[in-house]
Formats: sequence, C-alpha cells, structure tokens
Amino acid sequence: LSVPTLGWQVFTAPEPVPVVRYYTEAAAARSFKERGNCAFQRRDWKDAESWYSQALACKMDPVEYAEPFAMLLSNRSETRMKLEDFRGAADDADAAL
Repeated sequence: LSVPTLGWQVFTAPEPVPVVRYYTEAAAARSFKERGNCAFQRRDWKDAESWYSQALACKMDPVEYAEPFAMLLSNRSETRMKLEDFRGAADDADAAL
C-alpha cells in the first residue's frame, strides 16, 4: 500500500527533533587529545599544550581511566619539553608515573 491509495493528501508528521549529543568526560578528553595530537604533528606546540590541558581539565576519573590519563600527561610533558618549560614537563612526567 502506498500513501496515495490510503487517501492521504499530505504527509503530516512533527518536525524532526534536533539531535543533542552528550559527551562523557572520557569522550570529551579523547576528542581534545586527538586535536592535540594533530597540533603536535603540525609542530604547533602552544596549541597542542592547550588541547592536552583541556583534555586533562575534563575531570576524567584518573583511577578508572588510568592509562589514557597518564598518556595525556605524557603528551603534555613532551609538548612542554618542546616549549622549554622544563619544570612543567617534569611535573607532568612525575604525575604520569
């Protein structure tokens, strides 16, 4: 059966509901980390440090996500080494361990 055979003149349905995406802390941190990795590959150290810092600010549980959390600290530590912020790099490296 098609719509015209049922006697419908027009299709009347509600407007589609906009899709709202809710990100978990881990998903948001992963997104920021990927952006940081792209900036690091472009050798944009300041931008990479900013993205890694935003990923760490997502309040991801460091116990549940121990490995990704340590990887973010390690990445930011390497970025800070490139920026010659040796104290910050050492602090991040110690926290990653």
